[in-house]
Amino acid sequence: MFSRQIRLLIGARSILDAHSHADKDLIATELGVHPFVAAKIFTQAKNFKLEKLLHAHKTLFSFDQGVKSGNMTIALAVDLLAAELLK
Repeated sequence: MFSRQIRLLIGARSILDAHSHADKDLIATELGVHPFVAAKIFTQAKNFKLEKLLHAHKTLFSFDQGVKSGNMTIALAVDLLAAELLK
């Protein structure tokens, strides 16, 4: 779920950066999500810079690999993720 949310936020932030008059309807269309989801993502994406979202996505990917390779537990990955994203 974390990865999906970050991917949606990356998509929405990219749309906001590319279109000066972007709105929730454009985000719903471009991302293929329900208008309710688009409205929530639209509001949230305004609070992030694309670079921060890309860093979060890279971090999630790294922790996912760690869990799937058996190098860390899910609980540890979630704790590390929270600590990393709150920096």
